[in-house]
Amino acid sequence: MKILRGIILLPLVFLLAGCVTKEETDEIKSQLASCKNSLSNETQRINELEFKVEAISSDLQSLKPPVPVEMPKMAIEEIKKVQLALATAGFDAGKADGKMGPQTIQAIKKFQETNSIKADGIIGKETWEKLQGYINAIK
Repeated sequence: MKILRGIILLPLVFLLAGCVTKEETDEIKSQLASCKNSLSNETQRINELEFKVEAISSDLQSLKPPVPVEMPKMAIEEIKKVQLALATAGFDAGKADGKMGPQTIQAIKKFQETNSIKADGIIGKETWEKLQGYINAIK
């Protein structure tokens, strides 16, 4: 903006000082108008490009693969308890073999859905707390 003010004020200074003819002043004004027009066009182009970059950035975010969530390490005996607790709660986790297989994970997800827990198949704190009543019933 300071440059633009300088360009605007410069012809006025020359004109008032008597160093510039009317024709030269008109030429400077014409060049100034051309510069303003170019600046306006470039500003509009920058705004359009910023909008496109934001849109592309948003699209790229949706393409990112989800961050894998790792199942907390559980001992075989704990997994057996979970499988038995799920069966007690009415969810088929398969044979209580202490292996975290697809059937057990599916049963965990169904248990989570039923209990309004994020159904990710991972036994986190909330899932573990809900299973405790069933685990205690087994003992």
